[in-house]
Amino acid sequence: MVSPESIRRYAFFSGLNHEQITILSKSANESSYEAGHYFFHENEKLAHFFLIIEGSVTLNLEITDRQESQPISQQLAGEVKTREITVSTLGAGEVFGMSGLIPPNNSTACAKAVTSCKIIKFDCKNLIAIFESDCEFGYLITQKAAQVIQDRLRNIYIESLANLAE
Repeated sequence: MVSPESIRRYAFFSGLNHEQITILSKSANESSYEAGHYFFHENEKLAHFFLIIEGSVTLNLEITDRQESQPISQQLAGEVKTREITVSTLGAGEVFGMSGLIPPNNSTACAKAVTSCKIIKFDCKNLIAIFESDCEFGYLITQKAAQVIQDRLRNIYIESLANLAE
C-alpha cells in the first residue's frame, strides 16, 4: 500500500475524493527500477498501470526497419526486421499502461525506463472489480484514462508522420 497523500498530489487523480484516493492507495505499491527496464512490451496483457514518481519512461513502438534488406522469403516466414521508435517520453507525475484498465487489457506499445525510476504500480484487476460495484468511481477513472489515451494517440500519429518523412 502507498499513502493516499503520495497519490493525491498528481494531476491524474485530481477530482477524486478522499475515499477514492484511499481505495487507489490500497491497490498500489511503490517500486524502483533501473534504466533499461521494460515494464511491458507491445501486445502483452497488462495487470497494472503505473505512475511515475521520479525518472523518465519512453513509450515505444516496433516498426518495420525500412533501412534493412527484407527478402520476401523472410517476410513470408514472419522474420521481418524491426526497429523501436519512441513515440512519447514521460516524466514525474505522468501515468502509463492505461490499457490495463480497458478490455482486452493488451498493451499498445512498450514502456522502457530511460533513467532510474520510482514508480507506483496499481493493480488493475483489483481496481476493475471495485469499479464494477462503484460505477461512478469507474467512470471517473475511465474518463481520465481516455484523455491520456487520446493524447498518446496524437503523439503516435505525429511520430508516425515524422518517420514516414525519413
